[in-house]
Amino acid sequence: MSNTLINGQRINLSNILNDIKKVKIEITYQIKDSYSILGSEFNFLAFCLNENAKFINKYYFVNRINNKTPDNALNYCKSLNNENVISFTIDFTKINSSIKKIIFALSLENDIFNDSDKFKFLKRLEVKLSSLDKITFLKFDVPLNFSNETTIEIFEIYNKDFQWRAVGYFYGYIGNLGLLTEKYGLQLDEENYFDEKHLESSITRKEVRTSNEAVNKKLKIYQEKLLDLSKRNPLINIKPKSIIEFQNPDMYEIFNLIQENKNIIISPIPENFDLYREEANEIIAVKKKKELTSLLYRIKNRASSSMEEQGINILFLSFGLLTWVEKENSQDKFISPIILVPVELIKDSLNSPYKLKLLDDEIIVNPALNTKLNNQYGKQLDDLPEEFTTLSLKDYFEEYNAPIK
Repeated sequence: MSNTLINGQRINLSNILNDIKKVKIEITYQIKDSYSILGSEFNFLAFCLNENAKFINKYYFVNRINNKTPDNALNYCKSLNNENVISFTIDFTKINSSIKKIIFALSLENDIFNDSDKFKFLKRLEVKLSSLDKITFLKFDVPLNFSNETTIEIFEIYNKDFQWRAVGYFYGYIGNLGLLTEKYGLQLDEENYFDEKHLESSITRKEVRTSNEAVNKKLKIYQEKLLDLSKRNPLINIKPKSIIEFQNPDMYEIFNLIQENKNIIISPIPENFDLYREEANEIIAVKKKKELTSLLYRIKNRASSSMEEQGINILFLSFGLLTWVEKENSQDKFISPIILVPVELIKDSLNSPYKLKLLDDEIIVNPALNTKLNNQYGKQLDDLPEEFTTLSLKDYFEEYNAPIK
């Protein structure tokens, strides 16, 4: 008996298959009769990402041209019996240990790019998973909620808590495949991942780059408009119950550990703190073990969900706090983080400690706080230098020993 996923539903494959070794993913599509004369093809693809939701390298991008990964764990094949069926196979016994996510997507070929209906000529799009014995155990009908998208993500298999899981969804991009791969850290401009027909597209690389620059400028404006500047936003007003404060070592030593790209162990406050000596890569939280473990669990789940569902990191290690008031002599004080360092919480096994790991992303000054200060007072915190070190951190905060006026 097969299971049917609805849009956004997640399922643990281990609960369906006792021994996950090899899985076949079939993607079936049907075109409406009125569009059948187009004779157009899709570019179906799958690609592997690491724990930071980034490409390992370009060879873990699989389609009809590059039809398998270096470890031979992910393979592409077109059905000989049905031209409207594309298949991928995943061999979990061969899969690279650094792979934590496999995304399945499709992009339109050239002769449809000028069609104002875009994906609307599709009558049906279905994803089916079957086991080694060819029995289908999971189905997902992709919702055909298209507007002007030309590239879409439709299905994902990912590893969470050492178990493989799946989710069916729809996420579209208005633009070519490069927009999707750039999101996950891969540039396709100089690589021939498509057939000659695709490379003769009327959309030139120069036009795509120009389009991307315009999109990025608009996106920045929208992001500023969409910033939540209310008291509800923890970047504006920290909620003590939802954060973890570290007591030892000091923030400069912690920053130095982060810069060295070490996995930092998070430990609860010991009973005999004065006699305790932490390890070289250990930081002490101002919380007892039970409370700390519970909070770390909630934070990790929320951050993981955001990364898996939206590709957005929401977890930061904050350095420096700004205490401020909206009006002079007001009793309502706000406490906002200043410098945000993108990090990830990892846990190697059930009994292992939680660890902090630096993400390969930009260290920034709190954008919500800067926008709030600029809107209300016409003031902003200084930008960070291009090379930001522990010494830079000390110099930065020396400028703000006095109140900002």
